[in-house]
Amino acid sequence: AMPEESVERELLMEMANHLKQALRHDPDDPRMNLRFSAACLRRFELEQRHATNPMALQQIREAALASQFASKKDQDAWLDVAVGENKKLLDLALAHCQRALRAGPLQGDGYVYLADLSFLEGSNVDAKNAYVNQAYRVRPHNGVVAFAMGQERALVGDLEGALKRWREAFHQDPKIQSLIIEQFSVSIPGKSFLEYFQPDIGALHVLQRNYQRNGLNADAQEVA
Repeated sequence: AMPEESVERELLMEMANHLKQALRHDPDDPRMNLRFSAACLRRFELEQRHATNPMALQQIREAALASQFASKKDQDAWLDVAVGENKKLLDLALAHCQRALRAGPLQGDGYVYLADLSFLEGSNVDAKNAYVNQAYRVRPHNGVVAFAMGQERALVGDLEGALKRWREAFHQDPKIQSLIIEQFSVSIPGKSFLEYFQPDIGALHVLQRNYQRNGLNADAQEVA
């Protein structure tokens, strides 16, 4: 593991312990449950990077939905092979996410997590789409939600719709902004990225560094 990953893992474990203690006093607190769920998902992501089968959650979700298992038992057997021990983190994330939404149904991020995790209960593609749409209904100006909407549009081949949502997300949440720069700048030329996303000065610095790091000097120059 990279040194920064080890540090993040330590911090996540510490955060999870604090949240666990807080939840003992108030088991239904919506925000604490959602934070605990987010911590489990992030830990899952880190653990999966070094797993025998390093699939990301989205890949696992899409594979599970595409396989249309005959029963939840069959799917669980497949998941045990696909992700092994790390499945516990997903189960925990789902349980706390559901609890968070029961107590605070207006938390947009919660529906995004549910869209990612509902396959664990044997839900289908319609359920996943319904959760993303619900997220957008309750939190239309949330970057995490707009980004998830974009991903859903991309999955059905509506690239224009996806880009529209991603552009919204880009200006709504600094973390999502960094994620978009990281994921897209390698495949989108500097000039097009600037025209489409209209980055502010902070994002321009991140974008330029990203192009440089990937050896795309002409694009880095364009951004500079």
